[in-house]
Amino acid sequence: MSSSLRSKTRTSLLLGLTGVVGALGVFGLAGCKDEIDPPTLGTININFAGNAAGAFEEGVLYLNGDPLETVTAATSTRRYAPGVYTFRYDKECTDVSPSPEVVVDLAAGDDVTIDWYVAVQGGLEITSSIPGANIFINGEDSGLTTPTTLECLDPMTMTVRVDLFGAMTEGAAEQTVEIGPGLARTNFALSPLPQKRGALMEVLTATECPNCLPVDLAAETLWESPELVEAGVTTLQVHHPWAQGIDPYHTQETWDRNSFYGAGDGSAGHPIRYTNGIVRVQGAGDGDEDRIATDMEAEVGQFLEEDALFSIHWRDITRTPGDKVVGHARIFVTDDVENPDITEVLGMVYKDQLQTRVRIHQNALETFYRVVRKIESAGTCSDLGLLHRGDFADVEFEFDISWDTAWSEDLMGAVILVQETAWQQGSREVFNVRHITVE
Repeated sequence: MSSSLRSKTRTSLLLGLTGVVGALGVFGLAGCKDEIDPPTLGTININFAGNAAGAFEEGVLYLNGDPLETVTAATSTRRYAPGVYTFRYDKECTDVSPSPEVVVDLAAGDDVTIDWYVAVQGGLEITSSIPGANIFINGEDSGLTTPTTLECLDPMTMTVRVDLFGAMTEGAAEQTVEIGPGLARTNFALSPLPQKRGALMEVLTATECPNCLPVDLAAETLWESPELVEAGVTTLQVHHPWAQGIDPYHTQETWDRNSFYGAGDGSAGHPIRYTNGIVRVQGAGDGDEDRIATDMEAEVGQFLEEDALFSIHWRDITRTPGDKVVGHARIFVTDDVENPDITEVLGMVYKDQLQTRVRIHQNALETFYRVVRKIESAGTCSDLGLLHRGDFADVEFEFDISWDTAWSEDLMGAVILVQETAWQQGSREVFNVRHITVE
């Protein structure tokens, strides 16, 4: 069965201008005339819809009996010379309405639309509230992700399960589905795994800073608490030359990080420590390391029971000795993001137990812990599509360490944090942070 479409050409009348000839004559113009060439081609628009995800995809579109394309898009537009054209759409195990074949009698200037609705028969549509979940059929990984539609299935009973890294299933984790002659459907409700907000303490420090050493050492003691580490507490040293001197551990990135926090040239009172970008403490007080560590625990502790706006899940991190460190992680949004254009996903890589001689300590050999070497950005939340609850992005950080050969790579680590970084418009708040050790 076929149908025929014929559109009516609409002609626009060109209205002559009157009463202006005399005015044009003032400028010595005899007159003017607009001419529009008549159209020589016509337009054919093809639109697809279906009863399931991907119902029309991978079907074949024919023109005058010859294959034209394998359909991947819901809409397409083509221009043809006047003539009679036969379009046919074919896909196994589907019903196509109003007819799989349409004849178009096309005239110059015509604009014709063909609408096809494709209904899968003997199929199963599998969807999830957060797209991108891996699909398991009868316990086996199908290699497919939601949403998808299985087609041309024989009548049977099957079990379906989905899995999404960083998310959990609400309700039944596995569903049993009866496949019949029509289209069966199954949907899984997913939500991001809840995560408590971590705490990032950055100690803006310097090797030649007279008061920095007790603060540096106190920050390292927080790593000795398994409970704090498990809760997501991370302390790092961000070096900057003291009083325009030389610091072997500063880099351009750490220099910029100091400036981001308003530390200027580094001479204005280091050490300064920032917890989650918003709790600021300057100086070392009486220099009592135990007392400073106690204060630090209170500073990080206030964040650890809060629900995180972003959940961060490290997948892996690998090191090519003397070359680079590469890490992969997934970032989930657990609530709508207020300022996605100025909220950024950052990665930092550090080296641990770096040693150098410090002049102010009688040229003593001092050890500095968890010193930031590189800082990279994966992009803003807008760049990564992290806008609303359930949105997620897989990010990769590649840190170049080929330049940094003066110190051992035996003890290294990396962190990912999400922070508002255009603080002139918002804040410098760190919304979450997670650490991983580099093997």
